[in-house]
Amino acid sequence: MTESADNATENPKPAGELPADGLQVGGVVRVGRLNSLKHARAELGRLYREARRREGRYPTAITAMRLANVLATLRESIVTDELAERLDALEAAQQLDKERRDARNR
Repeated sequence: MTESADNATENPKPAGELPADGLQVGGVVRVGRLNSLKHARAELGRLYREARRREGRYPTAITAMRLANVLATLRESIVTDELAERLDALEAAQQLDKERRDARNR
């Protein structure tokens, strides 16, 4: 690697000193579990909110497009999550009806 490439991956401030924007390059980022739609949806929301805060009131066109893509993905995950919940409720109701019919036929 070149010297400039090496410097790009290093933290520009000593440990404990944060840049003016409060970000530490290479700092530890904790991400919760992403093993369900709800967790992924929550993480997308956090990602959007953090990106929006950093860009301020008037983001550049490219940033606005990227934020819109995050929102579109978030919308899709909400729809998918709601459909999954409805499907689970329908399956539970169907199972309950089947158990009731079986009980009556005995």
